[in-house]
Amino acid sequence: MAMRRLWWLFVVLVVAGCGGAAKEAPPTPAASAPALFCGKDSVTISSPPAGAPRRFAGLKLLNKPDKVRVRGLAWDGAQIGVVCGVTSAEHFATLVRTAHLDMHNGRPALRWTSKSLHYLMWLDRPGTAVFVGAPAKELPQLVENIKVVNPSTTG
Repeated sequence: MAMRRLWWLFVVLVVAGCGGAAKEAPPTPAASAPALFCGKDSVTISSPPAGAPRRFAGLKLLNKPDKVRVRGLAWDGAQIGVVCGVTSAEHFATLVRTAHLDMHNGRPALRWTSKSLHYLMWLDRPGTAVFVGAPAKELPQLVENIKVVNPSTTG
């Protein structure tokens, strides 16, 4: 009987110790983390792919590319960018003809495939859409490394 009490005491102490541990702060972007801008909104890549990025200013699959501005960074096998000037959710839904509608963190999103890259683009707020292109296995991790800062909503 005494052994059972000691066992439960041990379990209670272990479980209580798990909750009391200090939580790690989320990683903050390094000072040299690449960033893209749409007006005052910035998109920072906290853990960019290896290698030096190349800048680009267009996305071939965009429908009516003259109505928006694209700013992006490309690495071997990955692209991250912003589309500035997306006026509404309806406008966003028609940006890429070959895409299908989806959701990303409660926001409207588009998904499509081009060559060997899978793309995810979400409407972060009116005026700013963020897109990521990468091989299917790398896409979720790359999306997690993106931080969008909206100065008008930060305190």
